[in-house]
Amino acid sequence: MIDENAWDTGDERTLVLDGVEAGSFSRAGRTLFANEALWEPETWLIALDSPVTFPALANVTAHAFGEGVWYRVTFQRTALADANGALYPLQASPDTPRERVKVTQVEELNDIRIRNKLERFARLQGGPRATKAEVKALLDAAGADIAEPMLVVYDVGQGNCNALVDAGACPGSPPKVHLFFDFGVPTGWNYPTLPTPALDPLSSPPATLPPPVVLSHWDMDHWAAAVGGGPHYGRTGAVIHWDSRAIADRKWLVPSRGRGGLGQRLTPTAWRLALALHRHGNLMIWPTLMNSVRSAAGHWIIKCVPQPGVKWDNNNTGLALSALLCTRYGDHALCPGDAEYSSILTNASQPMEIFHLVASHHGANLTHAHAIPDAYYSGMSTLAFSHGAQYGHPKAGAISDHLSHGWNIQHETHNRRALAGFTHGTVGLSYWQRKVTHKMCSGCASRIATCPVWV
Repeated sequence: MIDENAWDTGDERTLVLDGVEAGSFSRAGRTLFANEALWEPETWLIALDSPVTFPALANVTAHAFGEGVWYRVTFQRTALADANGALYPLQASPDTPRERVKVTQVEELNDIRIRNKLERFARLQGGPRATKAEVKALLDAAGADIAEPMLVVYDVGQGNCNALVDAGACPGSPPKVHLFFDFGVPTGWNYPTLPTPALDPLSSPPATLPPPVVLSHWDMDHWAAAVGGGPHYGRTGAVIHWDSRAIADRKWLVPSRGRGGLGQRLTPTAWRLALALHRHGNLMIWPTLMNSVRSAAGHWIIKCVPQPGVKWDNNNTGLALSALLCTRYGDHALCPGDAEYSSILTNASQPMEIFHLVASHHGANLTHAHAIPDAYYSGMSTLAFSHGAQYGHPKAGAISDHLSHGWNIQHETHNRRALAGFTHGTVGLSYWQRKVTHKMCSGCASRIATCPVWV
């Protein structure tokens, strides 16, 4: 399957094929979750130098995304000059050599039996669907007992990782994490956009329970912080070592298919995360027919549904978070992941006052710019762009479109500065009193690397 994330990132696009080795897949059970603990998909990520070389990929932009197109690819690893692609790493420094491959054939897979099995895996068929009560209980526990809610947009480079934290003890102690929304870092050749040293979101002190992760959608740059160490390619594909703190210690609430079979479709590399979480008993799949859920503390998780003119892809069929920052005035911070705002707000069960906003898709241009929510307090409301200065993010059009809706205060995580010995661009979004309090951050002896430098 084509890796939608690697393609749909900007003007300079890389076409990456994310696949499972045919023999490995033939040995698998009927569904992903029917397999014994010893079975692991043998997966490969191949970046093509020139996709148009292969007729099957000539009109890729017209039909491949979100419509279940699978390809049969034949390739071999080689150091010869006739190579036409490279193995795409999950993590790579600028001086990491690109291991070259020669792809000899790419054709659409027409075997209906194999395709149906692939689709069962890609849609997490047979996986443990959560109930509404279970989702609400997870969100209630995560959002309880927060004295001063803050939404932190971590500087992870060209990826997305946000957290709902309690800043009530600041400036005497660092904010405690209650919930992660996305758990991403940049992947492949975007990996060097991380700050130096790389920011570890799990270095923040947790609340009583290990904070759960709500995954917006299955693009790798939204979950790859769960990968520990430097994955490489062995004889049977990508060698992935999971960070046990991320996989074994916390629940993950993830999106899947929607009504009528539409919605999330996982590439084979993402199967491996779902399988690892399932084997630890930590995979919770969003109920297909549930539109939204509200916690007792007022935080919302909303299922995204594309509106007319917006693509039915992973970006627009996942989950969004709206975190309540102030009970008295009902002010929220909206985290859309990569979804268009129109895919979120039209499915919310009640209107929300958006005090702060994380920009959709790292600041990419929007199909429905008119759906940008108005800044509730244009003189104080803050817009955070989470990006790594790749692909021209944030786009000039996205900046101006947000300005036209009152988002006059804008911070980009790529704009890094040193504060109390740490250099990064993490942004903190909170109610306006926190802006005054956090002027004391630079003198806080308890400051850690995950504390925001912009508030």
